[in-house]
Amino acid sequence: MTDRPVVLCIAVLAAMVLVPALLFPLPPLIDYPNHLARIWLIAGGVHVPPMDRFYFEDWRGVGAGIGIDAMAKLLSPILPAAGIGVVLLMLAMLAPPLGAIALNARLFGGVNAWQPFFLMFWCTQTLVAGFLNFQIGLGLALLAVAADTKAARGGPWALYGWRIASGIVLLIVHPFALFFFAVLQAAIAFGSDRPVWREIPQRLGRASATAAIALVPLAIYFLYVRGIPGSEDRAGAKAIFNDWTGTVRAMMSPFTSYDNIVDVVSFLPLVGLVVWALAKRKFQAHKGLILVAAVFTVIAAFMPNTFGRTGWIDKRFPMLALLTALSATRLTIDLKRQNWVLAGAVALVAVRTAWISLNWAAFTPLVESMRTALADVPAGARVLPLQHDNTSRVGLFHLLGRTTPNFDETFRHYPAMMIPWRHAFTPMMFAQYREKPIQLQPSVVPISNPTGGVLFSVHALDNFKLLNPRTQYIRNWRQHFDYVLVLNADIPDRNGPFTPPKGLVPVNDTGFAQLYRVEKTDS
Repeated sequence: MTDRPVVLCIAVLAAMVLVPALLFPLPPLIDYPNHLARIWLIAGGVHVPPMDRFYFEDWRGVGAGIGIDAMAKLLSPILPAAGIGVVLLMLAMLAPPLGAIALNARLFGGVNAWQPFFLMFWCTQTLVAGFLNFQIGLGLALLAVAADTKAARGGPWALYGWRIASGIVLLIVHPFALFFFAVLQAAIAFGSDRPVWREIPQRLGRASATAAIALVPLAIYFLYVRGIPGSEDRAGAKAIFNDWTGTVRAMMSPFTSYDNIVDVVSFLPLVGLVVWALAKRKFQAHKGLILVAAVFTVIAAFMPNTFGRTGWIDKRFPMLALLTALSATRLTIDLKRQNWVLAGAVALVAVRTAWISLNWAAFTPLVESMRTALADVPAGARVLPLQHDNTSRVGLFHLLGRTTPNFDETFRHYPAMMIPWRHAFTPMMFAQYREKPIQLQPSVVPISNPTGGVLFSVHALDNFKLLNPRTQYIRNWRQHFDYVLVLNADIPDRNGPFTPPKGLVPVNDTGFAQLYRVEKTDS
């Protein structure tokens, strides 16, 4: 009888969380618009002239980390690209907390008033980064582990088959998801109680054997691709580590979205509830999973921020640690307090959702500003996106929706939306060889950054010292591009006032976005 209010609360909160995705389908999530553009291409846009001059579709050699691409291919006959994007966004928002709820219910024998609080974590830094495959993959990994008990009813071979099949799907979605799945399985096999010393070798052996079964798809994948995709670009790559402040921000990333102070304050009541439960000895924990959560936390503290062309590495292990800890713990809430605790969960999730919605709402006019500025770009044009490098990075103030607590611009990949909107070319399109099913035509490879990259200051047009080796093609912008799009134009550039160089003619100025035409006669 007491389960019904908890289930109802979880359902209501899940529906509440989805409201922002329906109201603001183009939210400030860094990689999200780049994924949307690729979804549009996969859904048929790659064959629409003139896009076929710039991109082509090739699924050979890809097989890991392409969850949203595969789903786009499957859903394109029944949904438009924009609809597919919203569905994938919703999955990325809900899959991790609901997966943790499902695994927690399996481990502790049902629902509990502690579980609705998991939905406070629907928007973390990895979602703000737009890591859809990562988010969906972690949620699916938790759900797959939670379903183990049902698979086990068919006997050992049914269980092994389930784990291998789950591993294949998770590897396709994201390699981190398969790793997470294997480690969770190992932790549960290790046991829920504290072992005596003589039991540890036996338990470690059992955990290792369980993880090995879950990792069988990885061995199959290596045979299929005959090498690690992207390893050519990572050869000799250097790791960039955080200073101590960056490490603290990375460790806080599961608790933050668009501002450290506001986000941390919103979690203080939850911290108070946990402290109360510990003081009253109303706290239960699965020892194997808690051990793994602790290991993830230690690893996270020493992870680099960037390795080669892969960024935000330091924010992935804190997310694994959080989801593992949530799945592994339970607060014993008596019937007298249950309704009050559920009301608290509703209030906290509502406050956090309202804060995220405020940032998404503030960002929506910026999207429309960019779309309006691009209105005069003809199909087939080549557009170079730049920005006013933000001076507001100094201090605690962040313009709503525009930056993360790590000072990353949330709009850096929005120029990719000119692909579905205007059928124009942008050099910042995710099209890594053997990693993405959308590839660059040879004619545009020399003027592209297939890893996406960052938006450079508009001053890079005449100050080439601001460029890096991957973007030296910008030096010849007069020959390579037809238009220049400048975002964040309503904020002063940290390099000083911008005077358009000769050959750059203003076309549209909508505040946040400015469009210039490149005159070819003087080139």
